[in-house]
Amino acid sequence: MGTGGISNGVSSDAAGNAYATGVVSNPGLFDNITIPCNVSDVFLTKYDTVGNLLWATIGGGPLLDQGNDVATDPAGNSYVVGAIQTNGPNPTAQFGPFILTGHGDYDWLVVKYDPTGS
Repeated sequence: MGTGGISNGVSSDAAGNAYATGVVSNPGLFDNITIPCNVSDVFLTKYDTVGNLLWATIGGGPLLDQGNDVATDPAGNSYVVGAIQTNGPNPTAQFGPFILTGHGDYDWLVVKYDPTGS
């Protein structure tokens, strides 16, 4: 898990791979993967059946964002639920190519990832 990271939720897929979500501070350090991020971003990681990190992804905006839980369907799609803080001058958070605009304070989110982390 990353620097200052906290895992809030875990799940698994039909093949026995494990997924974890939570919050991580800059930089996000996951085994041999380093990902720049903001003060507090949502992460999702995937591990194989023996605990090797397969991939890690981060999303969020300039304020305090968090992943609270993750569920994974039999096809390996993961659904992360959490919140983004959007009461700053730039009330957005980015997850892959998608930019979410909030309505102030905290906004709930659901993000779907495919089996490759996209």
